[in-house]
Amino acid sequence: MRVLVGFDGRDGGRDALELTRALASALRADVLVVTVIPYGLLPVPAIQLREEDVPEAGPLLAEARERLTGLSVEARAFGGGTPAGVLTVLAEDEDVDLLIVGSSHRSPIGRALIGSTAASLLPGSPCAVVVAPRDYAARQHGGPRRIAVAYDGTPESKAAVRRAEAIARPMNAEVRIILVVAPAVASPGMRGYVPPDPPLSLIHI
Repeated sequence: MRVLVGFDGRDGGRDALELTRALASALRADVLVVTVIPYGLLPVPAIQLREEDVPEAGPLLAEARERLTGLSVEARAFGGGTPAGVLTVLAEDEDVDLLIVGSSHRSPIGRALIGSTAASLLPGSPCAVVVAPRDYAARQHGGPRRIAVAYDGTPESKAAVRRAEAIARPMNAEVRIILVVAPAVASPGMRGYVPPDPPLSLIHI
């Protein structure tokens, strides 16, 4: 398994690194850490940089390697482009299984409020996108014991169940399927909402 994680030196990036460490350790996965250095206000194509040529990149990638000590880690820096764009291209080109980013720290609502990078990644990512909970880096974690999957019967939700199963099995984790349905509406000549049948065989793994 191969895990791609974006790190920008902020707290959300450190949360992403801790979640990467926990998952990659449990799954025995290789890790690719990427930091994207912006090039001013004008959009320019992204190019890979050498750490020694970009003072901003070296400390970021050094911190990432330290936080992921004991894992097989490759670190790369890019200049230009956008974090979401660079991560999406790498996920496509590098045969990535999981893409991990940090959550937004701009709101106290929830612990995994997605930021602009995650929001840009979700619609077109070629692999599963995992958003690290806020303050996840406050302590070290083991592999997850329970994985919850939102299910609504669509092909995307079925793919999410399969991905959760693949992640859960090596860690002996439990998969819980969460089915959210709208209440039936009594209306003349119309049927109420009929929820899809969840894949019951996968509720507990």
